[in-house]
Amino acid sequence: MVVGALVSIQTPFPRGERRADGIRIIPILQQHVLAVDTIKRNRAAENLDTITANRGKLRYECVWCEGDAGGEWVCMFALDIYDWRDLGSHTAAIPSRGCVGMYLLPDRSVPEAAARDLKQSVLCQTTMSWIHSRRSGRRGFERD
Repeated sequence: MVVGALVSIQTPFPRGERRADGIRIIPILQQHVLAVDTIKRNRAAENLDTITANRGKLRYECVWCEGDAGGEWVCMFALDIYDWRDLGSHTAAIPSRGCVGMYLLPDRSVPEAAARDLKQSVLCQTTMSWIHSRRSGRRGFERD
């Protein structure tokens, strides 16, 4: 990890909090949904940087997205390790999900040869800034 980077990682495991009346499941964060959509659209366009190891059992995919104000770049990534989404829940109330996240480099730049998100606006605000992406189309890192 780069020292000074801002990082958000959403694992495949549901989160909850214990209350007097039972356990309350914390809903999937909006950032998780945005990252999944961005990865899926860029995968459909074959526009991702990918690392695959252990005969496909470990897969990392990422794409860099420019913030609305310009000049600030966010890396959105998906990580699958031996289908670990299967270790989470499989119910209608808590569907299985993959691991996704995002990070910014300390200088908010994008690596020169990195895959850059295609430019079509996504109407979804993150805690960092509005993010743009390009095409529509769906295939899945997570099960559809």
